[in-house]
Amino acid sequence: MGPRKYFILAVLMPLAIDFLVTSFGQPSGYWQGLGLTNEGNPFVEPILRLHYGAFLVGFIIYGTAVFLLIKKLPWKWALWLGVFLFVSHTWGSSTWVSTMLYKSGIEVNDWFVTVAYHGLLAVLMCKGIMSYYQKESST
Repeated sequence: MGPRKYFILAVLMPLAIDFLVTSFGQPSGYWQGLGLTNEGNPFVEPILRLHYGAFLVGFIIYGTAVFLLIKKLPWKWALWLGVFLFVSHTWGSSTWVSTMLYKSGIEVNDWFVTVAYHGLLAVLMCKGIMSYYQKESST
């Protein structure tokens, strides 16, 4: 994957977390085939409502496209796209984190959990960007 591998990982991590928490956050009526969904993204909600298989296939196609774009685009465009998607999916998945903890019976302070979650993912993103520049400067 070259010098972008940690950057690509940093972008794909919140995307994958967003997919997982969206899946686990669906109400029981969704899994019973009643068409009930719990999703705020107006592009994803109709796909999720269609069928979970469509949501899964859509995620695989989307994740593959993101991977290939960030791998192949010139660095300045890959950086812009990657940071945009990182911020978008970090925010989107963070809206689920406290909900998932509450569903698991864990009482949490939403503010602290959200800040800690964003902080941990930001460390991963910084590692990805710094790794790219270190590898580029050594070649």
